[in-house]
Amino acid sequence: FGQPNSIFKRFNRWSSSGKLLTIFKLLSLNTDMEWLFIDGSHIRAHQHSAGIADQAISKSAGGNSSKIHLVVDSNGNPIDFIITDGTHMMLSRT
Repeated sequence: FGQPNSIFKRFNRWSSSGKLLTIFKLLSLNTDMEWLFIDGSHIRAHQHSAGIADQAISKSAGGNSSKIHLVVDSNGNPIDFIITDGTHMMLSRT
């Protein structure tokens, strides 16, 4: 895949420009919408990420955390997602 730093730089550029989100949206166009499943998972944030103001990171009893809410079709293919801080209830956002 190349040098790790090159991969990170490309990922960062694509993420910042919205290219990754565009690719994701294009791949999720032909989905089976008969059954949809929603789940949320807590993700622990790195200790140095606490200073980033515009990110979805919250303080919790276990430290800094975020939560990924994912919608998948009946085959497990991702359709959509949102990232919130770790203290949000899943039902309040879905």
